[in-house]
Amino acid sequence: LRLEALSRKIRFVNHMTGMAGCYRISQLANALEALLYELQEKPGFVNESLRHNIDSTVRLMIDWLAVADQPDEQCLSPTTVLVVDDDAVSNRALLFALSRANLSAKSVTDPFKALQELRENSFDAVLLDINLPGMSGFSLCEQMRALPLHKTTPVIFITRYAEFESRARSMLHANDDFISKPILPIELTVKVTAHVLRRRLASQTASG
Repeated sequence: LRLEALSRKIRFVNHMTGMAGCYRISQLANALEALLYELQEKPGFVNESLRHNIDSTVRLMIDWLAVADQPDEQCLSPTTVLVVDDDAVSNRALLFALSRANLSAKSVTDPFKALQELRENSFDAVLLDINLPGMSGFSLCEQMRALPLHKTTPVIFITRYAEFESRARSMLHANDDFISKPILPIELTVKVTAHVLRRRLASQTASG
């Protein structure tokens, strides 16, 4: 019942902000509405990670509603995501989930190749498995932060163990987050969209 009630409210926000040209809020509300709809069909998927994701997304929408009169043009630009996971099947599933949300994603299984990609290209967000061969996800993130292109790029760590979440949360950078396997595709979409739009808003505010 709570999911249904929240979904109705988010649908209203999505509709009204879309009509008003507040694309940033509407884009995020649309993704969150889809997540809440899926959870009504699959309530067993609700866990601490999902509660955290929904809570942080709603708080972000509240912040944006307070500045809804600011221009949103930057939010319409393409979103590029780098997926780093040594599991080829997981990589394929993540790419498919992101593509369904019209996010442009590229994947690599080798952390050293990923570092080369990050040196040469700019990405709006990075999905990073913690357990990688030859280099941990945390080590890769640390080296990535030293690159001019990716000092503040949001990183979403992929974890396999629920008990690791508290440790992962304590190690997160201000722009980082985590998501637990098995990953609900629409939850991933909400998380990536929120982080990318939050960073673009910060960049837009700083330049203004």
